[in-house]
Amino acid sequence: MSGLTIHALDAGYRKHRVIHALDLPTLAPGSLLALVGANAAGKSTLLRTLAGLLPAQGGRATLGEANLLSLDALERRRLLGYLPQSLPSAASLYAWETVQAALRATRPGISRREADRLGEQLFERLGLQALAMQRMNVLSGGQRQMVGLAQLIVREPQLLLLDEPTSALDPRWQLELLGAVREMARSHGLIAVLALHDLNLALRFCDRVLVLGEGRVLAEGRPAEFMTPGVLRAAYGVEGRVETCSQGATVVYIDRACPNPSFGAIA
Repeated sequence: MSGLTIHALDAGYRKHRVIHALDLPTLAPGSLLALVGANAAGKSTLLRTLAGLLPAQGGRATLGEANLLSLDALERRRLLGYLPQSLPSAASLYAWETVQAALRATRPGISRREADRLGEQLFERLGLQALAMQRMNVLSGGQRQMVGLAQLIVREPQLLLLDEPTSALDPRWQLELLGAVREMARSHGLIAVLALHDLNLALRFCDRVLVLGEGRVLAEGRPAEFMTPGVLRAAYGVEGRVETCSQGATVVYIDRACPNPSFGAIA
């Protein structure tokens, strides 16, 4: 796999275009890309288009030699995993069973012994051992979100598409989830694209950030290099500061809403 590349992508719903001629320079294996921007900026639309749930209206999106916009269902299931904002089903199945089912969907010939080994390894990596034999319909929203991530990771896709994966999680599990995604990306050479609202989580965990505004790219690059007060005003209509904390990390502070916001115009 040589990376994820997007060129001149147009996407939306029927005649309503949401994403306009979006370009993304090649994202290398092992990378995490954060999609950030205000509500209705196009983050979910972009993820759903890459996942094959919405037809593209133009342009290209490739993962190595594979055209993501024209994959058949089997190849799509093998190459990528998509976690929507909605939580995994609160079924009566055990968490362990749902992860095993996801594994066998892409590797039907796997032995029981190997499936158990991979499942145990993954539950340990994600810190979910205590949830393995609990039923999905008794788990909290955050716990179900983590099991949903396990269902994706166990398939070992090359591309993870995660739509606000931390929205139902408390601070500890936000760190656990994003840390697990980053570790999997590094160790397995997969690419993760995550829609995030928390800018400081994006700065902390992601290699690159793509800032969307009304379906267009406002900024893209390494987080600490381009996140500026001008970008915050253009993307969110807020006055903010970008500072370095006592531990050397870049941190965003939002001070107030702009009285006369000029969305899309980076000063």
